[in-house]
Amino acid sequence: MAPAAWAENILLVVGTIVALAGCIGLLCARNIFDRLHFLAPGATISAACFVLAFWIQQGWSSAAAKALIILALLVFGGSALTHATARAAWVRRFGKWEPDVARVNSPGVRPQVDPE
Repeated sequence: MAPAAWAENILLVVGTIVALAGCIGLLCARNIFDRLHFLAPGATISAACFVLAFWIQQGWSSAAAKALIILALLVFGGSALTHATARAAWVRRFGKWEPDVARVNSPGVRPQVDPE
């Protein structure tokens, strides 16, 4: 087996393991905010491993360039999408985006925002 084939297989295995670990984390997490943390590795590390394995197999081609563009969109757009999802879940659960001042100022609770 050629070294490139070994590298390709290793990247595919690593990407699959990271994606499966994220899926198991999604099943075990208690709420939406915990679950969002398990989406990031699948969207970044797994996608990067799969794109790099594809690039090793195809070499520089238009398909590999398109795969790299999709990877860039996943990496840079994923964080914005995760933030928007977390914000929407917060508003749905608590009815507003602003922090509850009484809860933040209660004893034993660390402030969520800097007081100005």
